[in-house]
Amino acid sequence: MVLPLIPAALIAIGAVTGGSGVALGGKGIADRKKASDQLRKAYEQYTKRRDAIEERAGRTNAQLEGLGGQ
Repeated sequence: MVLPLIPAALIAIGAVTGGSGVALGGKGIADRKKASDQLRKAYEQYTKRRDAIEERAGRTNAQLEGLGGQ
Protein backbone atom coordinates (compact mmCIF):
# COMPACT_ATOMS: atom_id res chain seq x y z
CA MET A 1 0.00 0.00 0.00
CA VAL A 2 2.93 2.35 0.43
CA LEU A 3 3.80 2.40 -3.27
CA PRO A 4 0.49 3.99 -4.43
CA LEU A 5 0.85 6.61 -1.71
CA ILE A 6 4.25 7.82 -2.95
CA PRO A 7 3.09 8.58 -6.53
CA ALA A 8 0.00 10.33 -5.13
CA ALA A 9 2.20 12.48 -2.91
CA LEU A 10 4.50 13.33 -5.83
CA ILE A 11 1.51 14.26 -7.98
CA ALA A 12 0.18 16.51 -5.20
CA ILE A 13 3.56 18.18 -4.76
CA GLY A 14 3.80 18.71 -8.53
CA ALA A 15 0.35 20.26 -8.63
CA VAL A 16 1.18 22.66 -5.78
CA THR A 17 4.47 23.61 -7.40
CA GLY A 18 2.80 24.18 -10.76
CA GLY A 19 0.08 26.27 -9.17
CA SER A 20 2.59 28.47 -7.40
CA GLY A 21 4.49 28.87 -10.66
CA VAL A 22 1.35 30.09 -12.40
CA ALA A 23 0.64 32.50 -9.55
CA LEU A 24 4.18 33.90 -9.65
CA GLY A 25 3.94 34.23 -13.42
CA GLY A 26 0.79 36.30 -13.02
CA LYS A 27 2.51 38.47 -10.42
CA GLY A 28 5.45 38.93 -12.77
CA ILE A 29 3.14 40.14 -15.53
CA ALA A 30 1.51 42.63 -13.15
CA ASP A 31 4.92 43.86 -11.94
CA ARG A 32 6.10 44.29 -15.52
CA LYS A 33 3.04 46.39 -16.38
CA LYS A 34 3.58 48.53 -13.28
CA ALA A 35 7.24 49.04 -14.19
CA SER A 36 6.30 49.96 -17.74
CA ASP A 37 3.82 52.56 -16.46
CA GLN A 38 6.45 54.01 -14.11
CA LEU A 39 8.97 54.20 -16.94
CA ARG A 40 6.49 55.99 -19.20
CA LYS A 41 5.64 58.53 -16.47
CA ALA A 42 9.31 59.12 -15.66
CA TYR A 43 10.10 59.71 -19.34
CA GLU A 44 7.21 62.18 -19.66
CA GLN A 45 8.41 64.03 -16.56
CA TYR A 46 11.99 64.06 -17.85
CA THR A 47 10.89 65.41 -21.24
CA LYS A 48 8.78 68.12 -19.61
CA ARG A 49 11.64 69.24 -17.36
CA ARG A 50 14.20 69.11 -20.18
CA ASP A 51 11.99 71.28 -22.38
CA ALA A 52 11.56 73.78 -19.55
CA ILE A 53 15.33 73.94 -19.02
CA GLU A 54 16.00 74.41 -22.74
CA GLU A 55 13.38 77.17 -22.89
CA ARG A 56 14.93 78.90 -19.87
CA ALA A 57 18.42 78.56 -21.35
CA GLY A 58 17.17 80.19 -24.54
CA ARG A 59 15.74 83.15 -22.59
CA THR A 60 18.96 83.49 -20.59
CA ASN A 61 21.04 83.50 -23.78
CA ALA A 62 18.78 86.14 -25.29
CA GLN A 63 19.19 88.33 -22.21
CA LEU A 64 22.98 87.90 -22.33
CA GLU A 65 23.05 88.88 -26.01
CA GLY A 66 20.96 91.93 -25.12
CA LEU A 67 23.52 92.93 -22.52
CA GLY A 68 26.28 92.73 -25.13
CA GLY A 69 28.22 89.54 -24.68
CA GLN A 70 31.89 89.28 -25.53
